[in-house]
Amino acid sequence: MSYIPFSDAWRKEYMKHTKAHILSRLKFKVDPDLPKARLIEFLRVELIVEQFNKNYKVGDKVRWRSVKDDSFPYHEYTTLTVAYIAQNGLPCVHFREKSGYCCVEPEFIESVNVEPGTSEEEKYEAAMSEIQAELDKLVDNEFNPKFPKFWYESKSVFGWVESMDELVEMAQKQISAQWGIYTIDDFLDKSKRSVDSDTDFGTRREHTTDYTLRKLLEENNLLFEFILLYRFVTEQNDA
Repeated sequence: MSYIPFSDAWRKEYMKHTKAHILSRLKFKVDPDLPKARLIEFLRVELIVEQFNKNYKVGDKVRWRSVKDDSFPYHEYTTLTVAYIAQNGLPCVHFREKSGYCCVEPEFIESVNVEPGTSEEEKYEAAMSEIQAELDKLVDNEFNPKFPKFWYESKSVFGWVESMDELVEMAQKQISAQWGIYTIDDFLDKSKRSVDSDTDFGTRREHTTDYTLRKLLEENNLLFEFILLYRFVTEQNDA
């Protein structure tokens, strides 16, 4: 198993992104008004839990130590549960041989795919190479493989929407036009799919189905990200 080190370099990479982008990566709901550094810490813990569960199943053997010190040896333990986030915010798991939960921060787990004698710098570089592709995607703010391309048309705006940024721009134009849509909820609920095409949304005469733009985003797990990005961009423009 190899752990992403989540070092200072990792945190600095995430500090380049907007709070809305970081919030969109979180699976658990958190206060969006928290400082960016705190949100990044929440994300770091979530990712540790995610990668532990990806590498270890219940009943697997794990080389674990109770102290974050190289002088302390690793011992083999058997997972009794999946990893989870404890109430104190730590990534934890239960072992059959231990009572209570045990922290699975990277410093406590032995990385079995690193050669003995490898320096800490080499370990870091090896782990970072495994996630370089993911970091490249994060740097590109327009990357969104899940976004469902569709046509949008109303009395005031029309055009193809192929990214989250384009949808936010379309919403801003639609709301500022004041043609019966005055809020973001109006935009999501009054914009409906056309009776003629599954990829045609808007507020014109043909857009009369019960399938709303809100429903489209919900089904593609994009609704929360859209609302956060819309609020962020609008606040920036108003500042």
